[in-house]
Amino acid sequence: MMFAQYILYGVDLCSRPIGTELRLVVDTIVDDRMIELYTKALKNPFLVPASPVDDPRRHLMEMKKQRDSGEGIPFSKIYLGNYLIGIGFSRKLSDKAVKLYRLNDRLDWYRIGWWYIDEELQGKGYGVQAMKLFIEKYKNVFYMAEVGNIGSQKVAMKAGMRHYGSVWVDEQSDIYREQQNFDDREFYIYKTEESK
Repeated sequence: MMFAQYILYGVDLCSRPIGTELRLVVDTIVDDRMIELYTKALKNPFLVPASPVDDPRRHLMEMKKQRDSGEGIPFSKIYLGNYLIGIGFSRKLSDKAVKLYRLNDRLDWYRIGWWYIDEELQGKGYGVQAMKLFIEKYKNVFYMAEVGNIGSQKVAMKAGMRHYGSVWVDEQSDIYREQQNFDDREFYIYKTEESK
């Protein structure tokens, strides 16, 4: 397993102790740092949700309630040592989604909704490492990246996923195998090799 070994229990630019090991933690805890990262992520044009988020804290708390009740899997949190550097939203694919994406329906599939690494730390391979850790944990993983989002496409391929086709998403976030409307956005889809 690859770790960021070049930072030997140092500090980041804001003098926060961070350490060297990249970890993926899956839980439902919402803290100030997670809210800070989510607020930054909402400014990324590729990560903007279909419905506007006026209050990131309240929105995360609503998602927490769903996850605490057993709907979906908990938040994915990416730590460098003891410092939260990224977040992700993932879920188990429904039977309907497995059929839509033409995946092996005898397996449980998990979708990485999106990853966000703090912009100060992007481009250092942490997204790839985190995706590999997620794949190691959940095995059969599915991922979508908008056609113009080259960075996300590279992360998926570097993490060992393979390009599997494309789908179209409309304004209501409905997904189709072929374009339905002029404003639909095309997404490339990626998946891991099937594992039992």
